Amino acid sequence: MNKTKTLKWMPSGITMFAIFAVMTAIVGCVEDKPDVVVKDNDIKLVKPDDGALFDLSEVAKIAFIWTEAESVDKYALKLSPTEAGLATTEFTLDARVNTSYDLPSTAADVLIEAYTAAGYEEEIELFWTVTGDKDVPTQVRKITVKRLPEGPRLEVLGEKDIVFGAIPAGVETVEVVSNVEWFVRSSESWLTVDPEGGDGGGIGAFTIAADIYDDEENARTATVIVSASGLPDVFINVTQTPSNYSLVVLGNKDVEFPADPSGAVTFTVESNTGWEITKSAGWLTINPESGSGNGTFTVAAGKNSGLEREGTVTVKGEGVNEPVILNITQMKATVSGGVPVPDPVYFNNFERGLEGGAIVGSGSLADAGGNYGAVFQNATGGMRQNYLLLPEDVLSHSSETLELSISVWVNASQAGGSEAYGWSPLFMAYGGPPVDGSNTWPMFALQYRGVAQINCAGWTDFTDELNVAGVNTLYHFATDWLADGGWHLYTATFTEYTAKIYFDGLLVNEWVVSGEGNNNVIKGLFTNGHELTHICLGGNQAWNWGDNDPGFMFDNLAIFNAALTAEQIGILYQQKK
Repeated sequence: MNKTKTLKWMPSGITMFAIFAVMTAIVGCVEDKPDVVVKDNDIKLVKPDDGALFDLSEVAKIAFIWTEAESVDKYALKLSPTEAGLATTEFTLDARVNTSYDLPSTAADVLIEAYTAAGYEEEIELFWTVTGDKDVPTQVRKITVKRLPEGPRLEVLGEKDIVFGAIPAGVETVEVVSNVEWFVRSSESWLTVDPEGGDGGGIGAFTIAADIYDDEENARTATVIVSASGLPDVFINVTQTPSNYSLVVLGNKDVEFPADPSGAVTFTVESNTGWEITKSAGWLTINPESGSGNGTFTVAAGKNSGLEREGTVTVKGEGVNEPVILNITQMKATVSGGVPVPDPVYFNNFERGLEGGAIVGSGSLADAGGNYGAVFQNATGGMRQNYLLLPEDVLSHSSETLELSISVWVNASQAGGSEAYGWSPLFMAYGGPPVDGSNTWPMFALQYRGVAQINCAGWTDFTDELNVAGVNTLYHFATDWLADGGWHLYTATFTEYTAKIYFDGLLVNEWVVSGEGNNNVIKGLFTNGHELTHICLGGNQAWNWGDNDPGFMFDNLAIFNAALTAEQIGILYQQKK
């Protein structure tokens, strides 16, 4: 039987106290009748059990259970205090197999009377007697009643030293006996308590839970503190043992897939614990994603229609300190005729961090899930305050090719709507950071709405008359190309005489310049690109214009020293879609 521990306020006029129950051996006598078989434990005390704690107001909730229905129909129960002349209570219950019965409330009155008559001594003895109406042994339980101190009380029951394994089997429950409000807290974040206190209405409880511990050498300790105003704190010391779990993944940890893979790679796990596998990219497939002990799993890659791409697979063992990381690379695709997508001079899919960049302001790396995984999430609002600062040399590689392309996936789902970013910059570059809140030249600007500017050893504003359509089409507000909250591919390509902007592989604006004179020079972007060292993704608008830094998400930023063709841009688009 389980121990039952309760404490509640006594009835009016009675001091709150508890009973510590010590059950003694069963005694009984049975007449010798051959047609009845009687067992010593036919009638069992359900509560209180040995060592149980309860107060007089709980007496009516003491319960007995009859386990042999064929040998008795009814049984009588009597409470007999050892003090002579005190009241005794008796009653009879029908005996039904494996059914428990509560005592009537009159039994509580008898206990209270006996306790009061004893003059509040430290302890007195009482006897419960159970008698069946047939050939049933008489069973006796002795209860020792102990007096408890008066006034505010805080008692924490059970062990004060608790040990958790590295992988906890469950929570530890601690019971608190108190008639005042109490609180509980943990000294360490890896150890939590719930709830964090009680109202002092009698007996309460809280649980202690430990996180999985993956240190394989050293134990760790914490303290749980139970407190109540005006009373001494109670301390529970908690130790968590070090892990003795291991995880080994056999095989090459650097895997390369072709652009069109024909199969999966199998890995063998040797372990004495459970393990889980996560991936950093949606184009990877893991099967299975978890296991226990020794086993195998496979890693497969989908067909790649774009640039070379990278991802990671992480295998983490329960209670194991260091995960196993597999580095996955997939080769780039080629277009029809065997013409490959050129290698970028700079690429960042954020799976391995900022790749030499630095966050200015309040942006962060985030997990977008699916095919996108880790992304850069710029902060919303501010002017020239929030953006990703790229390595200063990424625009210095086109002096010989006289070509440049910039491609990046963009998502505006966290940016606050078209009104918040209708005039915002997308990709900006200058000779240095803003001074007194304003930028100057040299300058290279790609605006979110589908237009551009260059002022670097010559200049052009890509005005309407340079557009092959005779007018610049603006994609903002009512024509916002990011309004659906999905991911879209932005690409800008430049040669000495042309500039083109693509959304999702579709050409949306195109300009042709003469290469000489005002408003007609692109070439300086290539020959003097090394002067553009303050290079910004997602903010830092030109001059002192009052346009917000947009709260866009960005992924797969690629800079090429070549002008991508429409077919090559289509491959980049299909890579994510």
